[in-house]
Amino acid sequence: MAFLGLTNDSSRLLLHAPYEDKEWCKKISDASWSKEYRAWTYPLTLEHLEAVQSAFPDLGMDTNVTIQAQHLRERMSKIEAIRKGDPLALDSVDWQRLTKTPLRQHQKIGVLFLATMERAMLADEMGCGKSLSALGLAILL
Repeated sequence: MAFLGLTNDSSRLLLHAPYEDKEWCKKISDASWSKEYRAWTYPLTLEHLEAVQSAFPDLGMDTNVTIQAQHLRERMSKIEAIRKGDPLALDSVDWQRLTKTPLRQHQKIGVLFLATMERAMLADEMGCGKSLSALGLAILL
């Protein structure tokens, strides 16, 4: 039986599977063998988690994987609401909890823009509060 956990730094999924299942493990995208853990590792994303679960229906999972998956699902639902242009998405974020300094409207939009992109760069003018926006993003995610 295969078992799914997390690496020590909780940055990657860690799949312990029988040797006979080696080919199934390789078929999942971004698979890499870790000599340190003596197991297969994958990026910690919902796509990879679902791929491992579909490849191994009787998969055992560590509690931390379940918790991380729940956090990822919550984050993705927020991002989807923002991408769909939900007018309440901007107001649904507790901005006061994120930063002690209130964010201006353009900073809130910048934070949400960065949160929805896989890769992005915030290139506002000097003095517009990019540092505060970056801190708000780090706390939001």
